[in-house]
Amino acid sequence: MADEADSEAARNEPPFIADGIAAGAYNEDGVDVTLIRVFLRMTPAERLDEASAAANAIEELRALYDTTPP
Repeated sequence: MADEADSEAARNEPPFIADGIAAGAYNEDGVDVTLIRVFLRMTPAERLDEASAAANAIEELRALYDTTPP
């Protein structure tokens, strides 16, 4: 009997969108805007540093992949 009540409650529950950490992180189109907000708080120079670091990390990963034996 309790299982039926639990499954009924689950069917009536709203769909999962975001956990408490990301509450308010989605715009009306469902796009997570947290990274946009983080980057807009940075100066242009800080954003370039982050982009450069990400590009360097990608290059390092590619180099590791290329040297990995099959």
